[in-house]
Amino acid sequence: MSASVGTEERRGRRRIPIALCAAAAIFSPHLNAQSSVPDILAFRFTLAGAATAGPVAAAGRVWIVSEDRTLYILDDSGRAVGRRAWRDGTPGWIAPDPFGRALLPAADGSLIMVNRAGLEVWRVRPSGPVVLAPVFGEDGRFFVAEGSRLLSYSSSGRLLWSAEQAVPIAAGPSVRFTPSGKTRVTLVLADGTVREYAEDGFHLSSVPDGPSSSVPRAVPAGTPSSVPAAEPPSAWCGIGEGLALAYRDGSVSVRDEAGQEISRVYLASPVLAAAGDRAEAWLLLTGGNVVRLGPDGRVGGTTTTGIPDARDIRVFPERVLVLGPRGVASLAKDGRVYRDLSLRHAPRMPAATASGIVLSAGEDWILYAYRFEGPLGEPSLPAPGYVDFAAARARADEEALWNPGFGDDAALRELRRIEKYLGSASIGAEESDALLFCSAVALGYGPREASVHGGAAPPGPRPSGALPRALACDILGMLGSPRAVPVLTEVYLRDPDPAVRAQAARAIGIIGLDLTGEALRAFQGAADREFFLDERSALATIDAVEGIYRALGELSDPGGLRAVLRLASKPYGSAVRTRALDALRRLSEPAR
Repeated sequence: MSASVGTEERRGRRRIPIALCAAAAIFSPHLNAQSSVPDILAFRFTLAGAATAGPVAAAGRVWIVSEDRTLYILDDSGRAVGRRAWRDGTPGWIAPDPFGRALLPAADGSLIMVNRAGLEVWRVRPSGPVVLAPVFGEDGRFFVAEGSRLLSYSSSGRLLWSAEQAVPIAAGPSVRFTPSGKTRVTLVLADGTVREYAEDGFHLSSVPDGPSSSVPRAVPAGTPSSVPAAEPPSAWCGIGEGLALAYRDGSVSVRDEAGQEISRVYLASPVLAAAGDRAEAWLLLTGGNVVRLGPDGRVGGTTTTGIPDARDIRVFPERVLVLGPRGVASLAKDGRVYRDLSLRHAPRMPAATASGIVLSAGEDWILYAYRFEGPLGEPSLPAPGYVDFAAARARADEEALWNPGFGDDAALRELRRIEKYLGSASIGAEESDALLFCSAVALGYGPREASVHGGAAPPGPRPSGALPRALACDILGMLGSPRAVPVLTEVYLRDPDPAVRAQAARAIGIIGLDLTGEALRAFQGAADREFFLDERSALATIDAVEGIYRALGELSDPGGLRAVLRLASKPYGSAVRTRALDALRRLSEPAR
């Protein structure tokens, strides 16, 4: 493995003199005489065989699998934070989620989610093989192409909905986040049709124009366009609210959010890869040239990168990176080449971290990390969009308006209906409303009837019975989105019924993604209070703490551990102490 780096000065691009390279040769025998700075090598990490999957970098983690079937997880400094034997075949891809975890395929067709330390969190098994890497939404849900079906799973591995297509899926899915805050899932069918869905399965558009999507469908239909496309696009990306579709003849079709063509441009050579942001699309052509395209389809400029074997392009907040097995180039947002890096004896595609490090797996079983850029910033991802408590109360008021007699029985009927849709994996376009409705019931925001003796409504939550509020918590856990964790935390702290509080804790543990640490702080506070938790709630709290730590794979927030230790020391029955000690033992086990 060898590398060379070019640097950018204010007055133009030049190479640092070769006289500075002697120290680099001493520092690493794998840096050749063209290296430009002695400290370019950030670290080297020795693998137990050639890399077969990765490297992949995201959310502060680096993932790589070697041919001896070992999965390694590193941080940006090269420190190994996780390592485990991968006994499930040779994975064809590694798909990191937004929270530092990763999804990998197993030999039996299962999809395995592993946490930041490499421990298995859960596994699911679609009915068919998953050849293309899944992609993730803002709240950790992921989208999978399985033959002719688009599948959507929650962050905890529950199938939420599926969209059947009339022909097999040829490419994708990909996820993009528009400037207006919408999530759009794009896939390409074998007949060339490009289809886009919302995260809840609502069919948004088809290219060529397909069936109308004005009516929501729980499981969207996959009827193909009556006018099939000549061929699938070779690459595509988001551009503003719309989409840029590139074809092998060098043409690029710019579409609006409804799929209607705004403009079409013709480039000098085919597009290999594309990446977009809120302002522009960046198109990588054969030979390493990059074309900038505006939302109106106008070409903003063409850049020669000097990376002839470039295969991929990535847009960061500060830079645009062009990557190939033998080189990487960094472009400023105006298209100027800022830096370049030459790689030798690197059979696999390199990866780049948000901290500006380029990772390359060499033929000598070593993962090389080069200091290439300054901090690039994580690619722009929206926040998970937590449930708005005011919106939940408004949903309860709306229910009371249409159903003045709304009470425990009516709430249970609606909750059972939602539960049925979840059980049949057809929640689809009703998911957003189900999230709000369940939040409203769990929080006790239902209508307050007047007392039977006259006067003001009696105090307490509505529905007044514990069963509908506990069932609402259970369904929020089944939906599996971290968006509901603040609601469940509030229920855990405020509900007067221990059964409801216990169910809220269990639901938090099932979701596992306490991204702000709010739930762990609530657990610690509850464990410190005398007589707040009955034995059932204490057991649920211990399980929830273990679920959170297991989902993320880190013990960085000690609040949950303190809660478990405090509960183990209280005068509960032996079940609580045994459960606490077992949880602590499992959490201390290393990945293997």
